[in-house]
Amino acid sequence: MHKVTVHAVSGYPIESLFQLTIPTLKAVFPLLFLTQIETSNMEVTCAIILSNDKILVTQRGEKMELPLKWEFSGGKIEENETAENCLIREIKEELNIEIEILERLESKYFSYEKFSINFIPFVAKYLAGEIILMEHQGFMWLTKDGLNYLDWASADVPVVDEFLKLNHDSARTI
Repeated sequence: MHKVTVHAVSGYPIESLFQLTIPTLKAVFPLLFLTQIETSNMEVTCAIILSNDKILVTQRGEKMELPLKWEFSGGKIEENETAENCLIREIKEELNIEIEILERLESKYFSYEKFSINFIPFVAKYLAGEIILMEHQGFMWLTKDGLNYLDWASADVPVVDEFLKLNHDSARTI
C-alpha cells in the first residue's frame, strides 16, 4: 500500500498531517499528481559493458528524455521479467549486441523532476555483434579514467562512482 503525506496548503490552515492512500487520492484529486504517483517507481536496469579493458558508454539522442547525456545502456523491466532478462533484451534491442552478465551492483534509487527510478546496474562482458544504435546518438569505448569526463545522466553518476571503486577484469565471470 502506498501512502502520501499531505502538508498544509498555502492559504488553508490545516491542523495536522493526513495520511492518504492512492485510492483516496484518486477519488479526491483525480488529475492532480496522479500520473507522477503511478509512474514514480520504475524499475530500470543498466549495463557497464566491458571489452578488452574498455567500457561501453552511450549518448542519449536530442529528442530523448535527458537529451545528450551519457549513460550505461539498459531499460525498463517489463511485467513478469527479471532484471537480468530485461538487461539482455534491452541491450540486444538498443545496441544489437550480446552480453554476458558478470555481476549485479547495488541498486540506486533516484528521483528526477518528473519521475523516479529504482536503478539496477550490472557489470557485463561484451560477447558478440556489431553495435547498431537504435535509440542513442553516439557511443564510445573508454578506459576507466575516461568515465570522469562525460556529462552523465544524473542517475548514472553514483553507478559510475561505485564502478570506479571496483577492480574488474573483462574476462571474469560470476
